[in-house]
Amino acid sequence: NDATSSTGTVVYRSTSSSINFNPTADFGNGNNSLDIANNDGFNTATSYTRKGINLAFRTSTSDINTRQVLYEQGGNSRGINIYIRNGFLHLTAWNVPNDGAGSPWNNSGNVTTVSTAITTNTEYIVTLEENGNSSGTGTITGYLNGQSFGSFGNVGLLYRHTGGIQLGGADGNMRFDDG
Repeated sequence: NDATSSTGTVVYRSTSSSINFNPTADFGNGNNSLDIANNDGFNTATSYTRKGINLAFRTSTSDINTRQVLYEQGGNSRGINIYIRNGFLHLTAWNVPNDGAGSPWNNSGNVTTVSTAITTNTEYIVTLEENGNSSGTGTITGYLNGQSFGSFGNVGLLYRHTGGIQLGGADGNMRFDDG
């Protein structure tokens, strides 16, 4: 799934600026993102019981307090996002509507989040692993550099959502840990 930039210029760095042996992209002031078209692999299949998202990123040399969205998919009713805010990396997921078996898992309207402290000017690899099921007893676990930093339960199926998929930004229609 090729990503395209629709919100500005994303600077692709040479191999001299790599993370995990791969060239990097600089999203600059946060007004730029890479967008992935809606597709069955990410968000338009009927539902998902398992999902794995892996990102390699480097934090800013000075700012890990301003909210910085690394990845997001979905919208107000269901979705996933990974972002930095107040010195923490947050992994958040929500599935509010009652679509059938294994839903909803946040019918109070709140999101479920796990987070861990991070530092400036540091390279990380983050993984979000969804292991949902139709009985609503599954989990979502966050890993930072291969080490689990938290998990939440009562996860069912993540149903179809077409609210957009972005790397390095957001379409503005999502939920965060602070409401």
